[in-house]
Amino acid sequence: MKKLFELFDEIGLPYFRQGSLSDEDYQPSFFTFWNVDTPNEAFYDNDESCFIEYIQVGFYTNDANKIYSVMDDFIERAKQKGFILAGRAQDANADKDDYFGRVCYLRIKNKVED
Repeated sequence: MKKLFELFDEIGLPYFRQGSLSDEDYQPSFFTFWNVDTPNEAFYDNDESCFIEYIQVGFYTNDANKIYSVMDDFIERAKQKGFILAGRAQDANADKDDYFGRVCYLRIKNKVED
């Protein structure tokens, strides 16, 4: 997740674990993340040697002009940093009527550290 947090910091918008926001915490624009799954990927001598983090990333904003451009920028930066994307972003429901949402799905391959 460290690489993902570094990417969020580079973009400069706040980010939160999906489902952790209260109505008072809503920022004008922000990202959310959720670890969907973390299967082991490769094995050596009966030990895992790497694992894949499957991450859902959401972008939410109350500015309709940003909903596509910010998520497209995030996706391009994620690809440059070696993230594997499962397709492009898609629209997502937002909990507030005056907010718009987009989500995408990333895979992050990690080596198991000793």
